[in-house]
Amino acid sequence: MNYYISNSGSDSNPGTQVAPWATLDKINSFQFSPGDTVYFKCGDVFRGLLYPDSGNSTADVTYASYGSGDKPIIMGSVSKNDLSDWTDLGDNIWQAEAVLTPSTPAEPDNLIVEENWYPVYTEGTGEAGSETDITECYYDGSSSFKITCVDSGANPYDIQFYNAPFKTGKWKIYTLTIAMKGSVNFTIPKIELILAESPFTQLDVYESIDITTDWQEIIIEFYTEADISNTMLDIVLGGAIPNGAILYIDKQITLKDAGMKLYNDNYNFYTSADATQSDDASYYYSGSSSMKVDVTDSGDNIYAIQIYNGVYWFTPGKMYKVTFAAKSTETFTIPEIFLSDYQGDYRYDCIAKTADITTDWQEYEIYFTVDRRRAEGSRFQMNLGNAIPAGASFYLDKYITFTEIDSYEFYNLDVGNIVFGETCGVKKTSEEELSKQNDFYSGNNVVKMYSVGNPASLYPEIELCKKQDVIQGKFEYSVINGLKILYSGAHGINTTPGTNNIEIINNTVGWIGGSFLIDEVRYGNGIQIWESAHDILIKDNDIYQVYDAAITNQGTSTADQYNINILSNKIEKCEMSYEVWLLSSESSMSNINFKYNKCNNSGYGWSHNQRPDPNGCHLLFYANYSNTVNVNIANNIFNTATDYMVYGDFVKDYIVEDNKFYLSGTEKLYYGTVIPFWAWIYYLNDVNNWTDSDNSIVEWTKPENPSTSFAKPNNSDTEWR
Repeated sequence: MNYYISNSGSDSNPGTQVAPWATLDKINSFQFSPGDTVYFKCGDVFRGLLYPDSGNSTADVTYASYGSGDKPIIMGSVSKNDLSDWTDLGDNIWQAEAVLTPSTPAEPDNLIVEENWYPVYTEGTGEAGSETDITECYYDGSSSFKITCVDSGANPYDIQFYNAPFKTGKWKIYTLTIAMKGSVNFTIPKIELILAESPFTQLDVYESIDITTDWQEIIIEFYTEADISNTMLDIVLGGAIPNGAILYIDKQITLKDAGMKLYNDNYNFYTSADATQSDDASYYYSGSSSMKVDVTDSGDNIYAIQIYNGVYWFTPGKMYKVTFAAKSTETFTIPEIFLSDYQGDYRYDCIAKTADITTDWQEYEIYFTVDRRRAEGSRFQMNLGNAIPAGASFYLDKYITFTEIDSYEFYNLDVGNIVFGETCGVKKTSEEELSKQNDFYSGNNVVKMYSVGNPASLYPEIELCKKQDVIQGKFEYSVINGLKILYSGAHGINTTPGTNNIEIINNTVGWIGGSFLIDEVRYGNGIQIWESAHDILIKDNDIYQVYDAAITNQGTSTADQYNINILSNKIEKCEMSYEVWLLSSESSMSNINFKYNKCNNSGYGWSHNQRPDPNGCHLLFYANYSNTVNVNIANNIFNTATDYMVYGDFVKDYIVEDNKFYLSGTEKLYYGTVIPFWAWIYYLNDVNNWTDSDNSIVEWTKPENPSTSFAKPNNSDTEWR
């Protein structure tokens, strides 16, 4: 099947070329099948994060373009081009704020269908009748149900009124809104959610609903702990509704998804310090109890005391509001609250939150952006170690809720760069450092920038590059072809462990990186193959203006990388052209080919002068401790760098030959301590200090009869290092 997306489309469309979709959210929410192609309209611009789907060994899932004109653009940035986007704070400081809710979140579906109520059910001695479409008595609908009791029976289940089954989810809150009145006053014993098959297990219940002779709207909250496809709402009347009485129920009944709620029963407690956990029914906020943590010694690090939940799932690219209530016998600050993948290895939006806990119950709201799709689920965690005072008791209310909200901006996301067309800002670590035009600081959901006037009056294009990849995920048998990927504060394309059998071809990737990764360390690669991956083709892409490497395959954990071909790409003004390493000695790397690429002006891009560690080089051989076989870097052109052509010592397993190195005269050929390797580079490649008049790359031919000697050249050591 072919599917289409265009700026003129709508997500309510079927996704055809005549009636295309409009947003990446729609693409990400749709499950594509092997053989499907998603076409982005040429000349259009789409914002957000794309999670490619996987095909299989028989057919790929392809993401490509259609129509004529420029490549379709996917941006990871927020536009701030309007004068109204910026507020003058005085002293040439201008502020842009994150917009939390640019559009109204979609109204959740009503699970109750008024036509799907069954006639009143009776058993035992109960006797009653029911009628529908009573138009002479209703609340805010157009009619009501009428239940007339003849004999209320001896027990509650002798008279019941319930509807057809519907689906409910795991750890979900559902809000029931229902209006009722009686011909006399009485109390309904209970309204419950039940399993719609024997043994009709009760899922949740609300008891003792007082009915009067006046219409009243009643709002009830239910909670479900599992995914159930056949749930029923049951109004239990037996033994309570008086004989001869009438109950009217307005037909406008709603039962809607209100988010997720996690009980402390779902949570795990861990400590390496001296602390204990218990359930305390004497202190609570809105639940029936709280989790109590008694601390004798909180340890010497934040991980010494942890509270975290079991597995649950979020929608990637969405923001969630987490609401919880807490108190303590002594005030302190929770140092870390975060969402992560279930193993805790990757934190969504990579910003830990804090909360100031007082001696009174307080309700806290924290916002998270889920920026990665994980099949194994996610977890919510608080780290309390080295924070709770010795002798204190911490109380966490039983109810913690998660609510999805709409937000497409940079709330709680670091802004790594600001791009003004062909120039960019200079990122600072504090507001006090803002002193020159285009200096900016990102924090607390705002961006502050030094400017002699409203930035939108000085620059027609202003793109805030937020800390979020543009294309990301573990995908298999997929093709990304002919797209333009721009303005990410993180990575352009980032594959996660397990990616295989993909092609990244004929794309343009530019203005990438700059966000903080850890503390004040900034990062961002054009195309990153992270940890285990195999059978990957990266070919005919144009990559420019990247904070770190244009292309890299790397990883810190145990990983296997093989059959990765990086061919015929054009790379311009990135800090590094190609970076390769695997840290773990248990890892393996084989059949990696970086060939026929044209790499120009490494270190001459936007990031070089902003880096704490400027190192403009074409080949970065970082600490590769893996079992490495057959890594070939051949038949490439490397033209000009600010510092080095090749940097690094971990090179014994790499084959670097038949390349053309053009040195401008200011950079060195090689930095490292393995002297035979730089001699190898010199003899097995064509090294020349010539560039043509416009500093562009020209075609070349393999030098004749290059020597394979490892002898040191006659030239001085310092000339080449």
